Amino acid sequence: STAVADGDGARVGAPAPAPSLPTVLSALDRTLESFSHAFATNLERAHGALAASESATLASTRSCAAHAEALRIECDRAARVSARARDDVRAIAGTLEALEQRLEEAKRARASAAVLESVVDAYVARRT
Repeated sequence: STAVADGDGARVGAPAPAPSLPTVLSALDRTLESFSHAFATNLERAHGALAASESATLASTRSCAAHAEALRIECDRAARVSARARDDVRAIAGTLEALEQRLEEAKRARASAAVLESVVDAYVARRT
């Protein structure tokens, strides 16, 4: 076999020597340690983000509940105001009906007074 050496004296085309088992295990151990640390860090960040999200969601839910309660109170108040307004409108309508009846009675009384006045005028005219 005629292997050719490169400029550094390494043999070109020849396989590199296999690393020793302790070297491989040490490299695997370092890689596993690095992955484990990265995973733990990412998991810790995810837990923190989840806790923050849960806290924000809870605050938002409480805020929505408070707004819903305020709206319920306002709707109840508006319903009471509306009911009072309906009662007021009914009372006004009743008053208007009574006033219309009195107006009709007044018109009839005026007509009767006019007839009575003409009768009295005719009587007075005959007497004189």
